[in-house]
Parts: sequence; C-alpha cells; structure tokens
Amino acid sequence: NINNRTFFGDKIYNDAEFFKDLAINTNSIMLTPVKGIKGQPEVIKQRDKAANDLFSTAVSTIRQPIESLFNWLITKTDIQR
Repeated sequence: NINNRTFFGDKIYNDAEFFKDLAINTNSIMLTPVKGIKGQPEVIKQRDKAANDLFSTAVSTIRQPIESLFNWLITKTDIQR
C-alpha cells in the first residue's frame, strides 16, 4: 500500500505478475537483477547479455549498501540466533 515508490529487491523477488499489479495499483515499481529464463535459446541469452548485465549491476549497486548494513547488524547483534 505504498504509492509512487521504487523498490529494489533480490532475484528471488522476481514475479512479473506481482510487479504488474504493483505498478497498476500503487504506481510503484520493483527493480530486481535479471533472472535467467530456463529453456531460453542461447542466441537470445547472448544478444541480451550486455544489457542484462548492466541492469543487474545497477540494481545491485543500489542494494549493496543496504545489504552491508544488514550484514553489519547481524554481525554486531547476532540477531539471527
């Protein structure tokens, strides 16, 4: 229910139908690194590789400081135990 936002997630959150609904209902978008598609022809993988790599790197660059903060919290507080 958060409107007009951009969210950055991990590959595990890659759900096209959910993202479509999110965009329509809340005008928010979710960006995740590109996840490989099983059974996709090799020629298409190679054709799209440069763009997919650049996009994935951009998303990961934004997520990296957040991941570092969470890792630091886990290390300092042993919160997962």
